[in-house]
Amino acid sequence: MSSMTAARIAQIFGCASAAWLSGYIGSMTMPGMSAVSKAPPNVAPKQWRTIFDIGFTTAPKIAGLSASAFAYAAYSLSVQQKPASSSTLTSIYFLSAAAISTLMIAPWTILTMLPTNEKLDAKLAVAESGLAAKEDSELDGLLTKWARLNGIRSVFPLVGAFCGLWAITS
Repeated sequence: MSSMTAARIAQIFGCASAAWLSGYIGSMTMPGMSAVSKAPPNVAPKQWRTIFDIGFTTAPKIAGLSASAFAYAAYSLSVQQKPASSSTLTSIYFLSAAAISTLMIAPWTILTMLPTNEKLDAKLAVAESGLAAKEDSELDGLLTKWARLNGIRSVFPLVGAFCGLWAITS
């Protein structure tokens, strides 16, 4: 297999995995959190934590694989096409942007979602102690906020997929 073919396969894999990751994260938000929001306060934090744990153990790995594929494709183009044409440079820039955008799920989680996660973990501790109230408007607000932030997070790999597609077509 030629290195150009390997680079093209990496581009396609990067696009497909980034698009898949976007849908995966989005599915935690739309149907997943819709179900959690209907659960009673003694159950909802446990369900949220299950969704969070599943995403935490898989999404960063998929983002890393996708970004690695984009980075490999960008590197391959940079070393194979000397001197680089303007279309090659455009592809390299878009592949680099695709890698960075896909990886942005991690800093987004740390910088914007961590405080909400910590508050939801506190609600989980209350639920596990058996002291959860029958109604908890703060919990409802936290779940809504987490779903909104997670929905935004799902856009980063989607942008990565579109950047990768742009690189393929340029």
